Amino acid sequence: MEGLLGSAASPLLFLDIDGVLRRGAAGPLVRMPLLAVWLEGQPNLGIVISSEWRLTHSLGHLRRMFSPAIAQRVVGITPRLDGVETGGEYLHTRQREIEAWRLSNGHHGRFAALDDDARLFEPDWAHLVHVRGGGVGPTDFEQLSALLAAPARRALAIAAA
Repeated sequence: MEGLLGSAASPLLFLDIDGVLRRGAAGPLVRMPLLAVWLEGQPNLGIVISSEWRLTHSLGHLRRMFSPAIAQRVVGITPRLDGVETGGEYLHTRQREIEAWRLSNGHHGRFAALDDDARLFEPDWAHLVHVRGGGVGPTDFEQLSALLAAPARRALAIAAA
C-alpha cells in the first residue's frame, strides 16, 4: 500500500462485483455509477477487490472498470485461500481472504466488505454490508458510511438515532 491510501490506517472497502455492481453473474455493471457517486464522497477510502473476478482478471483490468480518479484508489486484490468445504460450500472463505489481506498488508484501519453472499462470512460479522435485491443501493451506502465513519462520528450517529 502506498501514498495517501497506502497507510496501514487508511479506511478500506473490500468490494465484490457480481450481485453488487450488477444484478447477478452476467450483464452490465449497472450499479457502477451509484458506487462511483458514493465513492466521490469518500476521498480517503481505498478499494480492495475481493470478488471472484480477481481470479480471472488482472489488477490492471479491474482498475480500468473504474474512472481514472477511482482506479488509482484500487490498492489490491485479496488472496485466494482454500476454503473449508462443508456440504458443498466453503466456510467463511471471503472473510478469511479479507483477514489474510489485512494481516499481510499490516492494515489496522476501519474497513467494510460489500458483498451479496453472506455465506462467505461468519454470521453477524460486523464488517459486512450484505447487498440484497439485485445490486447495491442507498441503504447499503448508508450502512457502509456508518461502518467507515471515524469513531467520534459513529458515536454521534448512534446517539442521534
